[in-house]
Amino acid sequence: MDKDVQEEWQSEIDLVRPVISCPSTIYSVIDIVSWPDLFVTDDLDTSLDISCLPLSGNSFALGETLVTCTAIDDVGNEQSCSFSVIVDQEAPSISCPLEALSSADNVVTFTTVLAVDNVDVSPDFTCVPSSGSTFASGVTTAVFCNATDDAGNKNTCSFDVVIDQTDPVVTCPANLTSASPIVNWTAPTATDNYDTSVDTGCVPPSGSSFASGGSGVSCTATDDAGNWDTCDFSVFVDVEVPSVTCPADITSGKPGVTWADPPATDNADSSPVVTCSPSSGSSFSAGITMVTCTATDHVGNENSCTFNVDGDFPILTCPGNMNSVDNKVPDYPPPTLSGNTLSVTLVDCVPKKDDGVNGPNMLVLCQAFAGAPPSVAFCAFSILTP
Repeated sequence: MDKDVQEEWQSEIDLVRPVISCPSTIYSVIDIVSWPDLFVTDDLDTSLDISCLPLSGNSFALGETLVTCTAIDDVGNEQSCSFSVIVDQEAPSISCPLEALSSADNVVTFTTVLAVDNVDVSPDFTCVPSSGSTFASGVTTAVFCNATDDAGNKNTCSFDVVIDQTDPVVTCPANLTSASPIVNWTAPTATDNYDTSVDTGCVPPSGSSFASGGSGVSCTATDDAGNWDTCDFSVFVDVEVPSVTCPADITSGKPGVTWADPPATDNADSSPVVTCSPSSGSSFSAGITMVTCTATDHVGNENSCTFNVDGDFPILTCPGNMNSVDNKVPDYPPPTLSGNTLSVTLVDCVPKKDDGVNGPNMLVLCQAFAGAPPSVAFCAFSILTP
């Protein structure tokens, strides 16, 4: 058969495209990228023309480049396929725990190691020792992790694993007594052999509302490894005021008045503090003065009682200031008595008439006595030297 006739005959009967198979995405750290010969077949042609753009062995830019390859048989049937070349020179990012992992269990699983990449959505990473390994007690073990992306870029990180099987030590506040049902306290303190900031918590928590009477509070400290310790203290809510009993009303014939401390009792405080105003031993004026005595327990609850002090004593009234006569005390009128004068046996003033005057302003003191010192009333006036 003539060659031209044969070619025409083949073109008329060969309508099947060749089959071409491209590789999957190629990742490369270097920019010169080559790939193996592509697999192609045809129903008749055993020597197909194959071309790729860009060519294998070319220099590729950073990032992704689409490569298209075409196979053509002798009669012009053609088929194409495509694949990507990704030039990636950026190492993946891998993050390890910032602080040592503490565990009370020797078998430690860590899920906080993460790896990300600018191209590879799931870079491979491995750790030595691996997650789930058995770690020695009481020692710090270094773990090294390595991340690799599809282009072969690598990065590493490391962290420590501490097997801590020692409980922390927690110390609670002292027992508390409060006059308010809302009770706050300073957080318990905790120490640990590894953990420098042990978590603590109390049930009920500080700031809770407590019922009247006694309640228990339990506090727990937990270290990073999960070891824990507890302590307890009590809260006593005391809303009951103390009881205080004042003395009967007092009538006094002299200004200075004393009395025994009023007795006081309390449901929780064995020794409530009692104060009186005016206080025992004060100097009282004539007439009736109310005294208020207040009992305060150790949480600040207060209760008061009152009684009267009747100042039934003499009142001595002196004459007004006078001028001296020839540098001597003049003849002055005696002071006048009022009030309860029945007990007064003597009224005396010093200096007396005709005594010499010392200085420009000399004081004359007059006192009323009830049989013997001290005086029960007094007054004073001045002798002035012009």
